[in-house]
Amino acid sequence: MSRIFEFSFHWLDQIGDRVNYLIFFLLSLADRVTLVLIPSEVVVPFAGFLVAQGKFAFWPMLAVITVGTLLGEAILFWFSLRGGRWFLEKYGKYLFVSKHDLEHVEELFKKHGGKIVFWGRLIPVARMLIAIPAGVAKMRTSTFLFYTLLGMLPYNLALLYISFVVGDNRQLLTETTEKYFGRFDLYFAVVFAILVIWYIYRHIKNKHITHE
Repeated sequence: MSRIFEFSFHWLDQIGDRVNYLIFFLLSLADRVTLVLIPSEVVVPFAGFLVAQGKFAFWPMLAVITVGTLLGEAILFWFSLRGGRWFLEKYGKYLFVSKHDLEHVEELFKKHGGKIVFWGRLIPVARMLIAIPAGVAKMRTSTFLFYTLLGMLPYNLALLYISFVVGDNRQLLTETTEKYFGRFDLYFAVVFAILVIWYIYRHIKNKHITHE
């Protein structure tokens, strides 16, 4: 994990003199569309690093990052809405997802979709994927975007503020980001992997997650 952060910050350092608000908008959008290739845990702290140096203003940077992330979520949601259900109905059996499961997920999002999206935006791993089940469940687009915005704002604000407070000490910024966000993501990734294994096991035993 530390090498990933070091490599990412090094790469951003190389283009540091050429970045602008548009670049951070595109990086934030790509963070969502690519899921994991350009993590916000690197993009946002680097933005805070440049804000601390006086190269950008805090609130406009927060707005740019948030809008870019929201647009990326909207794109991912749209693709899941248009083709996610068809894909899983046709190939879901290879992923241990049945039509019965899809119906229950859709019902779950009808009843608690807003809460699921809001808290999903705050939880590592789920944050990367929440747009997909929301789209598959055909959640109302306006509702999805509203709760996505509510969920991403405190996360982006906290990450940007912490990196801004740390200041222009890049080494300390890298260490702080990895300590408080990288490890947090790692712990949740382990929990997520355990849940996936448990999910597959239950399906093999014909004990689907949606019923006993």
